[in-house]
Amino acid sequence: MSLTTVAEVLWEVQALHGRTAAEISQRTHADARQAIERSKAAMSDLVRDVLDGDAMAVLRRHAVDLRVTPVRLVDEGEHISQRERVVLADVDYDRTAGTTSWADDDPLATLLGGTLFVWYLRDMDDRAAYPVVWSHLWHPDADQARRIQADHARVRDRIAAGEHLTAVGSFVDTCPRHGGGFDRADPQGSDPGSLTEHPVLPGAERRAWTLKRPAVEEVLRRSVRGAVGADPLRTAVLFPAIGLDAAADVGTFRRRSADVLGALEDAL
Repeated sequence: MSLTTVAEVLWEVQALHGRTAAEISQRTHADARQAIERSKAAMSDLVRDVLDGDAMAVLRRHAVDLRVTPVRLVDEGEHISQRERVVLADVDYDRTAGTTSWADDDPLATLLGGTLFVWYLRDMDDRAAYPVVWSHLWHPDADQARRIQADHARVRDRIAAGEHLTAVGSFVDTCPRHGGGFDRADPQGSDPGSLTEHPVLPGAERRAWTLKRPAVEEVLRRSVRGAVGADPLRTAVLFPAIGLDAAADVGTFRRRSADVLGALEDAL
């Protein structure tokens, strides 16, 4: 079926709720194990496989950014929690220094088009067992936009003052975007791959804009609360909302993925 609207894409993504990587791969690849293990970004790759060319074209046309990001079990498996920040794209020091509004500063401006988050549980060592647990198309509300603006201003002011960037934001922030080798005490002696241009300094650390981990968890919490009510990140509440048993755990997902992969191997 050819997808033509964002709403249709959202329905397609929601159909993945509760499905493990192995089950998704069964739908999209003849060789599920190879598909799952082909990269560390396996879940992101698999979701994009499900969203075929038409679906991805719809997202691009509407400037929607797809982000596949992991959660983890906490409180002895009773709740889920966002596992990590979401990295956007490199800070352009010249652009940021020359803008007063975050909405005029790429890549933060991409948040205006919307971000389609797909969350998956990453609490097992077998990627085939990772299940998709939620998805949501997010646009910053007025309060979030205010916090993004405040964080952008903090970063911009430090650039203008000729300061090297550190973590200063509450909702969005910056993080290193290199493999190491940046020496804050001697930037000019740093690895060239860790450096980028700066409007004041002779060189600065290559960094990227990020959505902070608590910010992404806030988006997840608000979205799930709108669907299931109080204590939205409690697994006994969330799992039944996506068709899973309230008592589902890591072992549940391992067994399901093993059954799928075993059946595929038997068929060879």
